[in-house]
Amino acid sequence: MGAVYRRICVKKALIIIPNLLIMGFILFFILRYAENRATESDERAIEAFERMTVTTSQIISNYLGDEQHLCDIWSNYVNCSAEAGAPMTAEEAISYIRKAKISPEISGHLIFLDDPKRAGISTAANIADPDDYRVSYKNITIFDNIDDVSDVDGVVNLTRAYTNPMNGTQSIAFLNHVTVLDEETGVLRSGLIMRVVPLSRLEQKLVFLKGEYENVEISLVDKEGNYVVHGKSFKNSNFFEYYKSYNTSAPAEYNKVVAEITGNTGTMGIKNVKGEDCVLSYTPLETLKIWFLLAYIPVEDLVNSRSVDWLFSDDRRRQRLYNAREMTGNE
Repeated sequence: MGAVYRRICVKKALIIIPNLLIMGFILFFILRYAENRATESDERAIEAFERMTVTTSQIISNYLGDEQHLCDIWSNYVNCSAEAGAPMTAEEAISYIRKAKISPEISGHLIFLDDPKRAGISTAANIADPDDYRVSYKNITIFDNIDDVSDVDGVVNLTRAYTNPMNGTQSIAFLNHVTVLDEETGVLRSGLIMRVVPLSRLEQKLVFLKGEYENVEISLVDKEGNYVVHGKSFKNSNFFEYYKSYNTSAPAEYNKVVAEITGNTGTMGIKNVKGEDCVLSYTPLETLKIWFLLAYIPVEDLVNSRSVDWLFSDDRRRQRLYNAREMTGNE
């Protein structure tokens, strides 16, 4: 009886064990397949975000180039008058710009940098006094690279974001040099024409991002990391200082990050002020090689923007996306 029972147990074992092994192998391959598919999905999410960053860079570059072209038209008209022997006064130049500009949001400022107050005249009146068109940039430090302003067509001369002294609006200004007649002395004087554009107009160019990436933030920085356009989540006044403050890295790694952002197009993981995992994509602007576009999004939002991965937890998916830090930029 015992021998028969043992034979039955052996037969059952010979059936059950291979079935269990087969089920184990099937489950293993399902998990490997799901992991590979999830990894591919994460890579596609990163690649799509990076492509969006490059597309945004092109849109912004085209917009900045268009605005600079309009500023150049103003300066060329004023300078052609001077070259023809009939120079305009500052008042006449501003009167022309007032007629030439179409949008009421945009204003023109003509200032003189050799004036201690960096004073001049505006196409729009001061918001506090509708009869006052005088403007001063004495306390506004946006002319650090004024010697680099070029009158060559296609070169964008742009300030970082600042507060328009005439109306308190956050703005950017496109620049070019002009020559006008000083009414008091009767001699020619060099001035700086500024096409002052509210920052909101630039932000309007980015509304297309809100469909797929609801909480994406766009910043522009120069080669030193100083903000031209400041994303609200970046608390420091300099992006590289922000990175150093909230991301633990050795000096060599920090230097590598700086070189990567200012030299390539790519994606990396960073921590925000709350210590949350985020993805940062970066690329240079085509029209301004010394400026760089940064697209920032919390990993959780990037996870939510793609299809649901039911085999893995949100934390694991977020960690995979954050590991974009290991990705290298594109040469």
